Amino acid sequence: MLKQSEYRYARLPVDSTGSVAAAPLRYVDIFKATQTTYDAFLDNAYARYFADVDGAPMPKLRKMLSTAASLIDNVYAQRAYCINGGDATIAIGLAKRQKGLISPYLIPFLARFDSDELTKRKRKFGSKVGQMLQASFGDQTANMLEIRGLATASDKRRRGYATMLMHLAHEMSDAQGRAAFAVTTDAHGFHGEVGYTTVRGDSIRSDNRSWHGPAVRIDIMCRPPMAFTAPTASLSPNQAL
Repeated sequence: MLKQSEYRYARLPVDSTGSVAAAPLRYVDIFKATQTTYDAFLDNAYARYFADVDGAPMPKLRKMLSTAASLIDNVYAQRAYCINGGDATIAIGLAKRQKGLISPYLIPFLARFDSDELTKRKRKFGSKVGQMLQASFGDQTANMLEIRGLATASDKRRRGYATMLMHLAHEMSDAQGRAAFAVTTDAHGFHGEVGYTTVRGDSIRSDNRSWHGPAVRIDIMCRPPMAFTAPTASLSPNQAL
C-alpha cells in the first residue's frame, strides 16, 4: 500500500487567483486543526448532552487537549487529512484502529475530572453506538472505512471543503472495495447529500431523567463502494491497509 506522500492530491478551485489542495495533516498543523475541530463540534448535539453535566474547571482546555491528542494520534496513524493546514479536517481509516500515541494516556487522565453523571452518559453513548454498529454490520465493521471528525472552520464554510474531503474518502473506499460509514448526530443531511444512507437510527433521552434537552439523535450512515475509476484525490487511509 502506497504512503500518503506517494499519492496525487486533487485540487479544488476557490477563485480565479488560486486553488486549494487536500493533503495529509501534519504535526505542525495540530494547533490550527484543534481549533477548527473544537469550534465545529462545540454546538453538536452530543457535545451539548455531555457539557450539560460537566461542572469541572476549564472545560474548554480539557476538550482542546483531548481533541489535539486525537488529531496527533490520527497523524501518527496516517489517517488525518486537511485543507490549508487545518481549515478543514477529516480522519479516514479502518474502523479497527491502531493504538494511539497520546490518547490512551491523556484521555483516562482527563476522565478523572468527569462527574458520575458525565461518566454514565459517555459510557451509555459509546455502548449505544457499539450496539448499533454491531446490529448494522456485524463483524464486517472492522474491515470498513470509518469517517470521523469532519470539521470546517466557521469562516471557511460553503467553499466545498467538506465535500472535497469526503470525495477523498470515497476514492479510498472505491479503490479498496470497502464500504464507508459514519456515525453522526447532526450531519445526517450533509452525509445524505454525498451518497450515504441511514442504515440504523436511534436516540438517547427517554431513560435519562437528568437530561431535559431534546433527544440526541444517532444515525449510522453507510456508502457502498462504487466502480473505481482513475483517481483524482486518492490517499491511503493508513499503513495497515
